[in-house]
Amino acid sequence: MMRSLLELGISLAFPRGNSVGGFARAECVVLRYRGVTDAQAPRFRRQIEWLAAHTNIIPAADIPRVPASPTDARRTVAITFDAAFENLERNAIPMLRQMRIPATLFAVSANLGRKPKWVLTRFHSEAEEMLMAEGPLAALPRDLFEIGSHTATHRNLTRLSRGEIRAELANSKNDLQLSLGRPITALSVPYGQWNREILEVAQEIGYSQVFTCDPIAASIGSNNLAIGRFEVTPDDWMPEFMLKATGSLRSFARRRDLPKINSPPKPRGPRSAHQRQTAAV
Repeated sequence: MMRSLLELGISLAFPRGNSVGGFARAECVVLRYRGVTDAQAPRFRRQIEWLAAHTNIIPAADIPRVPASPTDARRTVAITFDAAFENLERNAIPMLRQMRIPATLFAVSANLGRKPKWVLTRFHSEAEEMLMAEGPLAALPRDLFEIGSHTATHRNLTRLSRGEIRAELANSKNDLQLSLGRPITALSVPYGQWNREILEVAQEIGYSQVFTCDPIAASIGSNNLAIGRFEVTPDDWMPEFMLKATGSLRSFARRRDLPKINSPPKPRGPRSAHQRQTAAV
């Protein structure tokens, strides 16, 4: 607790921001949620309402192409959810739809509509939760929700051979595209574990964004393949959440530099009204 309070005090004393914190480049803080349980729903609403009032929220897919306003001191934020837990249907998606807030959900393609097949400790808030099924994922409005891959079976990719990595990434991409009828170009690595070989395979398969758990803000306008995220939960103390959402806690978190690997071009298609409006800001 004392360490958290110390970090909080230092962060408040030395704020970071798009134009007021001394950074030369505009940045986007990508937030990584898992699920939102019934008990967490009120706190999640409070977090999202704060983000809507104090940050610019963009789709994670737009990080390479949305220009930042040089006169806007607010932090730019993107919201992601790993594993696509079913409780999002009750406690997150309806509110995001009502408030017109975009988000990316990363699905485990071979585990849709069932409890997680990977091991979750009994203390994990989603230990008994189901994952979203194919139907609800396919029905999500495309102008607000992007679906990405969280691999086929949620294995730790760093422990697999190159062939096994390729199978996890390619099978998930192909199966989700077939079942949901939408392109899958974003990948979230399970457990936040990655290495350069995983990035190479993802690039070969056609992923244009690989999201990690390294607490590093993404440069807006950059097409770097690897993108860091800040892990958050509705149970976060509100001042702590605010600091994560503005990138102010990154100095204290364990991190490593992400390699500068350009992502392959995304397939071009008609852009949503939300994307056109955001790009014009």
